[in-house]
Amino acid sequence: MFGYKTQGVRRALCIAGYLFSCGGLLLLFYWKPEWDVWANCAPCSLEEADVVLLRTTDEFHVYTRKKVSWVSLSALGHFTPDHPAFAEDGSLLSKVIMKPELKVRCLRVQKVCHAWDTSAKRFLKVGALEEGLTCTEVHAKFGAGLNREEQDLRRTICGPNTIDVEITPIWKLLFKEVLNPFYVFQLFSVCLWLSEDYIEYSVAIILMSLLSISLTVYDLRKQSVKLHRLVESHNSVRVRVCGKETGVQELESRCLVPGDLLVLGGGRSLLPCDAILTSGQCTVNEGMLTGESIPVTKTALPLDPKDPRPWPESCAEDQRRHLLFCGTELIQAKGVGKGPARAVVLRTGFNTAKGDLVRSILYPKPLNFRLYRDALRFLMCLIGVAAIGMVYAVCVFVLSGEEAGEVVKKALDVITIAVPPALPAALTTGIIYAQRRLKKRGIFCISPQRINVCGQINLFCFDKTGTLTEDGLDLWGAVLAEGKSFRSAHRFSSSASPLPWGPAFATMATCHSLVVLDGKIQGDPLDLKMFQATQWEIEDSSSNDGDDGEFAQVLVVRPRAKAEQVSSGICLKLSVVVQSDDEGGFGFMQAAHGNVDERNVEVSALLKRPQTSTEAEACDKGFGGGLDALESTPSPAPMPPPSLSALTRWTSGRCPAPPPLCPQVVPGGGGLAVLRQFPFSSALQRMSVVVREPGGRSHVFMKGAPEKVALFCRPETVPPSFTSELQLHTSRGFRVIGLAHKSLPEGMGTDSLNREEVESDLTFLGLLVLENRLKGETRPVLEELRDARLRTVMVTGDNIQTAITVAKDAGMIPQGSQAVLVEADASDGQPSITWSPLGESKADAFGGAEESCAKVGGSQYHFCLSGRSYEAIGQHFGHLLPGILLNGTVFARMSPAQKAKLVQDFQKLDYFVGMCGDGANDCGALKVAHAGISLSEQEASVASPFTSQIPNIQCVPELVRQGRAALVTSFCMFKYMALYSIIQYIGVLLLYWQTNSFGNYQFLFQDLAINTLIGLTMSLNGAHPKLVPFRPPARLTSPPLLLSVVLNLLFSLATQVCGFVLVQRQPWYHKEDFLRACAPSNSSSLEPPSVASLTLGVSSLPPTTEAPPAMVQEEDYRSYENTSVWLLSTISCLMVAVVFSKGNPFRKPIYQNYLFVLVLVVQLVVCLFLLFANIEGLYIRMELVCTPMLWRVSLLIMLLVNFGVSFVVEEVIIENRALWRLLKRAFGYQSSSQYKKLQRSLNSDPSWPPLNKTDFSGATAIHMDMPGATYINPGFESHGEPACSLHL
Repeated sequence: MFGYKTQGVRRALCIAGYLFSCGGLLLLFYWKPEWDVWANCAPCSLEEADVVLLRTTDEFHVYTRKKVSWVSLSALGHFTPDHPAFAEDGSLLSKVIMKPELKVRCLRVQKVCHAWDTSAKRFLKVGALEEGLTCTEVHAKFGAGLNREEQDLRRTICGPNTIDVEITPIWKLLFKEVLNPFYVFQLFSVCLWLSEDYIEYSVAIILMSLLSISLTVYDLRKQSVKLHRLVESHNSVRVRVCGKETGVQELESRCLVPGDLLVLGGGRSLLPCDAILTSGQCTVNEGMLTGESIPVTKTALPLDPKDPRPWPESCAEDQRRHLLFCGTELIQAKGVGKGPARAVVLRTGFNTAKGDLVRSILYPKPLNFRLYRDALRFLMCLIGVAAIGMVYAVCVFVLSGEEAGEVVKKALDVITIAVPPALPAALTTGIIYAQRRLKKRGIFCISPQRINVCGQINLFCFDKTGTLTEDGLDLWGAVLAEGKSFRSAHRFSSSASPLPWGPAFATMATCHSLVVLDGKIQGDPLDLKMFQATQWEIEDSSSNDGDDGEFAQVLVVRPRAKAEQVSSGICLKLSVVVQSDDEGGFGFMQAAHGNVDERNVEVSALLKRPQTSTEAEACDKGFGGGLDALESTPSPAPMPPPSLSALTRWTSGRCPAPPPLCPQVVPGGGGLAVLRQFPFSSALQRMSVVVREPGGRSHVFMKGAPEKVALFCRPETVPPSFTSELQLHTSRGFRVIGLAHKSLPEGMGTDSLNREEVESDLTFLGLLVLENRLKGETRPVLEELRDARLRTVMVTGDNIQTAITVAKDAGMIPQGSQAVLVEADASDGQPSITWSPLGESKADAFGGAEESCAKVGGSQYHFCLSGRSYEAIGQHFGHLLPGILLNGTVFARMSPAQKAKLVQDFQKLDYFVGMCGDGANDCGALKVAHAGISLSEQEASVASPFTSQIPNIQCVPELVRQGRAALVTSFCMFKYMALYSIIQYIGVLLLYWQTNSFGNYQFLFQDLAINTLIGLTMSLNGAHPKLVPFRPPARLTSPPLLLSVVLNLLFSLATQVCGFVLVQRQPWYHKEDFLRACAPSNSSSLEPPSVASLTLGVSSLPPTTEAPPAMVQEEDYRSYENTSVWLLSTISCLMVAVVFSKGNPFRKPIYQNYLFVLVLVVQLVVCLFLLFANIEGLYIRMELVCTPMLWRVSLLIMLLVNFGVSFVVEEVIIENRALWRLLKRAFGYQSSSQYKKLQRSLNSDPSWPPLNKTDFSGATAIHMDMPGATYINPGFESHGEPACSLHL
């Protein structure tokens, strides 16, 4: 960021320059805003600047000019410099308001307002809550809302809470489009052509340009209207705001300011801002952000007076769980007690999550692709060639005595000939065709320029669940803990009973984030499948009319009515005393002074009183006579369930054998109420709930990643075989969830509990095993990608053993390759990294003999690591990270931020990275990848350049095929357009030697009938159905492409020079009498008047000879040289189009591009007709002359030789990969890509990879930034001594 101050003298000189240059200088400043600032202003400090020059920090270094504005607070009237609102330390108002003027210096960049911080001397982003506030300060300062004065001040400084995307007026769009350098160059060309009476093609170019401009303006206008309508609803939401003085009042959302206190409730609504939930609990649909419409539960920001850290740091792992994002749908809001849910406004306007998404659309990050950089360089070379031609033209025409005006015209003509004006349009046409082909295959693209980049993809990252495997999970079984071991697995099937009642069953019934929407249970598929297995139902008590129930404003789960009649055996392994209670039921109490293990329980259900004497007798036998106390209870009515805490009390090892028959009695009546919920997050990898029984005690249930859950359990409750049991199931490809539980002391309040208190001293219950099958298309697609030498990597949030097994089943880790588990740990202060080779998983899992692994070496090993290890390696073993990435195949337990970071690390190694995910937790990676494709059917297009309607990874090879075809098409089109211009350029310069040129209709035929039609149809070739194991070249400057252009240029040059020289040596040639060749006896009678000689200096026949009026022209370019060179150059363009229109291996053969072949055939027939016909009127109109048949045949032979040599060279040399590989080896050429260099280095290192060893690091930790999943616009920096940096 650079500060400048406008200088009056400089400004006056610039205005004079605008006038003298007829606006040319102003146009140049429009294209180059930094030149405008440098010319009009003098450098100064940012504090004094009235103009700021911003430069992006990326490789493009794009400059933007912004003017500093002032906002006056005096209009508010009732404020003085000593007002208390200005004196509060750390407040936004005290930082940005200049006293005593009561003004604010503002700078608006990409829709975001920045204000000058008078103390820090930098621009500060406004429109967001103050930074550095602790959780306690957020509650204390904003828990009661703002007073009216603070609201007015913040509204004046921050602006309205609106996401305004104005519909750009058509005149403005038209003006911007016309000032594009491409159209300015076309305007220059058209003016030049009109001055030379080249009217027809000028009109054609004008019409084509108007059509192109109209279509572009229409498309931009359509997008502007669409985006405006998309965000329009955001600005018209009615909200309830609680103020210190006014209480709760309803306002328009545009009036919100950071710090306002929102009162939530009243049914479904859109959130108009980002907010921090400070009390209550909310359920929202974040499909707009993640692309997956799954209800997400939000919890209140904890209140911890002892934590001095800012609130984002104190809850860094799960801060999103306390945030309500703008644009998401609020489904439910539940307050604490009878009070409503409340939230403090965090960000407004374009500072919000939705505002970031809209800004990412309005200001997309420039795409850095070598093709476009090389294209600009090549155009610069053509301009250099044109400059040489201009000098040549000036010399020739000046020496021939032409007028100065004619000399200038002829010299400027060279620029319009050498630099093809239609090149950008031709390249864009190819991209449009590729986009249409993708759309036909169910792949939608919002960033067409990335299609070409897809042709260079050589590494593809895949999410696992929902991408490689099926979306739905099937419950395979539950493995419950019992003492120091695990029980045999309880298998789930359609015919089997649910899991017997107990804490594990209660965890499945309550520990989830499911909600009832429109009478249907919705939520995460895993939660849904788990809850359905319980055969219970959810009753959302918040929808009840009355609130006098015990479970008002909480979620209640109950058994279904039909489930109460299910009978089954009962298994109790308890040593308890059964007692009657006052409610007519009974409970279990711990045997006196017995050791209690609150873990090993297997009870079919909460018990009701036996209904018959047979049932009572069976139960009595089963409990060994322990039910004597029940015999005196007279009531036969069904009883409510006993307390869940009582069911977990027993002494293991003393239980009698289970009875052969005992009815399963499912609890009725009250069910279970979920009082508190600590939702699941990818960072925490767990969730917990606080549950209460009707009239009973409260319990805590947890589920999550088994490794995480075990850390929160008492060590004695975790069986020693935990690791081996977990590995047994994960190695078979199962997804495993850990379950845990604890009972809270009676009378303990739950509202004040924080997550740390809840998630401690738990009892480990066991493992829930879910089966996640591979999609049928996964393995064939991955095999196709592997055959095409596209590296595949799995990036998942699942367990690492599960991920490794799925990778082996899918073929990512081929049979015979060695998987190496890399584990890094930095928790004990001494960072370490361990390398452990893994055996063949299937043999271990099923008890078979171990199979020997292939010898580790070359690329036969695959590193597998977790997100925790990946982060530790980046911090403490940074020198090892590139080597690990080079052969890393499985990255498990990765958070969304780590996924995005991994993609960026791959890109640093010069990989072209693709990312395929389901749109839920992959948004960050999808955005930063070169080609991100989402399989989500929701609004995932805002996060991903490509969105597939195909719900599997079949879209990936299709995208690569189309990308390769589009890239090759761009190269072909660029080569053709360049050769076409150079061929025409050579022909014109040859004729300039005789102060001659092509005629207007000759130019028109070449430009319109040949070039335009070929440009529109050459790109229609579809992609080849088979992916080959190599990529097309990435650069226009690659040796094969350059050699192709140069050789074909030389062939065309030789052909035209031969025609130009040889025609002059023919016996019938005459420089002045150019009609004698076909009719020497009466050529004079057909000669037109000598008017041609007046302009071109070409001698004519005697003035007494006259021609018909139709033949008289202002200029006559006819000559033998003109006819020969024009025919050779025109047909050469057709031959170049055929040679450059490559088919295999990336595109379909040329003969399958039917329209292109038809165009070529028609053009060739017309050209041959012009070559061999001798129609007097046609020849005069085309300014051709008749030549002997033998010469015409000679021209055709020259063209055939040219075509044959060109075709053979293209196929035998240019497209000969074996030859180029041989040349590379001969000259010692090696790839400059970072990953190739690293690969060569590691292949020569005998100590790599290190196996069965542990390394330690004594180096200082290196900080590794972990980018979030939201879009970040390019920042700005300064050069030299930075004045300030501005982050957007």
